[in-house]
Amino acid sequence: MKKELTHSDTKMIHGLAVMSMVTLHLFDNLEYGGAYSPILYLFGKPVIFYIAQLCDFCVMGFAFCSGYALYKQFQKSEVRAYYKKRLKSLLVLIVNYWMILFIFTTISILIGNGENMPGSAGEFIGNFLTVNTTYNGAWWYLFIYVLLVLLSPGIFTICDRLPVVISSISLLGIYFSAYYVRFKMVPNNWCLVKYGLFGMTLAEFCIGVFFLKGNWLELLSRIIKRIPCWVRSVGSFVIWCGLLIGHTLIVPSLFVAPITGMIIIVLFILWEKPKLIESFFLLMGRHSTNIWLIHMFFYLYLFKGLVYVVRYPLAILVLMLVICIGCSYVINMLLQPVNKKITNWIK
Repeated sequence: MKKELTHSDTKMIHGLAVMSMVTLHLFDNLEYGGAYSPILYLFGKPVIFYIAQLCDFCVMGFAFCSGYALYKQFQKSEVRAYYKKRLKSLLVLIVNYWMILFIFTTISILIGNGENMPGSAGEFIGNFLTVNTTYNGAWWYLFIYVLLVLLSPGIFTICDRLPVVISSISLLGIYFSAYYVRFKMVPNNWCLVKYGLFGMTLAEFCIGVFFLKGNWLELLSRIIKRIPCWVRSVGSFVIWCGLLIGHTLIVPSLFVAPITGMIIIVLFILWEKPKLIESFFLLMGRHSTNIWLIHMFFYLYLFKGLVYVVRYPLAILVLMLVICIGCSYVINMLLQPVNKKITNWIK
């Protein structure tokens, strides 16, 4: 019976989340204009579109793991020691980001295929500091993540001191207002744009905190253990089908991503995965940061349409992952000496 998420569990969730992100970005569009050739259809829509719609929980997967893992570390450390470890991790992440920024900016200059790269000096500095994401739309999460990490001791203290009902209602209010700002107002104001992104991600981050704080995993494990195996299998199948069809045809909105995401994460955690499947998701998890930061270059920005040459959705996804993981190995190799220096510098 599972009591807590292990490091391997969170890595596998990262792997699931980044695969979902790639699938969402590649196939979440009914106006694909012949970019690929769907094989299966359901109610007149490609099945891959249903899957892509459900994959909009990807940010929830990353934010949930961050909230869970950081709160766990916060409970075991003094604030100063906690910040020291977190600042080291943030520096490693930022250096990783800068490495990718410089590599792909250089490629853009060499091949002359980037519309916005490098652009003006101001544009480059904005992307360098993560306050703007004109080079790659997926990079918006980096600024929000850094903000969450820096504010996390305060967030955790509030979660500890306030009753769960009060903190949950407060988070709902923030989530509603952030969603409204992000998708209904569609603001041009930088602060409002960041509030929309931060407010929605904060709620998903705090779900991870509550998941650990309330021992939800242990509680769910106990309940699931009492249910016969065949009932669990049938129930899981029904839930997956319900999510797949319901999210596309009934509630086709990112608004419900925390709910669908929580259900998917729980199903994924409690699934007794074969070793081969575990190894695959661990591999994806280890490379999830680089896949997140570079995948858009291979279909939307520098190398437009590259992965679509193989035509079929599964082949497109496999090609994208192979390219990204191959690049990730190279990036990690280049980063290794830098990360060693950071580790020695901040002890």
